[in-house]
Amino acid sequence: MYIHEHISGAQGASMLGRFVPLPELDVKRHGASDEAVAAAAAVMDKMFRGLSPLNIDLLRGLSIHLHIIPHGKQVTDVAEFRKQRGQTTPDGTAMRLGSRIVYAVREATIPEGFVPAQESARVVARFALTKSEQQWLQGLFNERKQKGGGWVSADAALNPEAYFSASAAALFGYRFNRAWLHQTDPRMQRLVGAVFRHAPGPIPD
Repeated sequence: MYIHEHISGAQGASMLGRFVPLPELDVKRHGASDEAVAAAAAVMDKMFRGLSPLNIDLLRGLSIHLHIIPHGKQVTDVAEFRKQRGQTTPDGTAMRLGSRIVYAVREATIPEGFVPAQESARVVARFALTKSEQQWLQGLFNERKQKGGGWVSADAALNPEAYFSASAAALFGYRFNRAWLHQTDPRMQRLVGAVFRHAPGPIPD
């Protein structure tokens, strides 16, 4: 897929009228059901197709692979994540391996959609935010911390990345919705709305 929109480069270089290719998106099933694979692929597709061209451009040359961890298996049973054995992963599993970005979700979390959406947004937070967006996010997180919340999810208070990823999932209607986000955290709604400019449906002003 290609996004075609007038955009400006992060360093000021013109990218007007340039086609911006979407990275290859891939779901690794590891024995998960057809239903889980289809649902995970739908969430992944919606999240990454929702990105603005400028953020997509930061993923240029990369492929993104979502690994489904079936019932009865552990994340570290998958080769890409074996080095995490014995570690806790409160910040998710997303990492870059050469030209691949890999991350994982448990099959049991897929039907609700929130966790796959949150972890897909975590990929964006980690690899596809501009410098100015990273600074914007850090400022919003610091302010929210000082005010004592409230947070869209229990782990959103951990760090800016978790705050962004849970809020992005809400923008797409998972667990919460964009009206709730707009009402409770309008400044974060503006940030995730700018990053996910092509998220389906109207985004409140």
